[in-house]
Amino acid sequence: KAHEIMYGVNTGIGEFSEVVLNDSQMKEFQKYLVYNHAAGIGDPAPLEYVRGAMVA
Repeated sequence: KAHEIMYGVNTGIGEFSEVVLNDSQMKEFQKYLVYNHAAGIGDPAPLEYVRGAMVA
């Protein structure tokens, strides 16, 4: 649905959940969320494993 409020998609999160984001803010916020939560331990997984996980 157009302009439906979706927590963490077109709103902030946590104490900012009442803040509604415009289209450009929404795109940047989604990049930020992925970047902010990116973490890993050890060597990167083999490409075949990653591809398999993406389609599973």
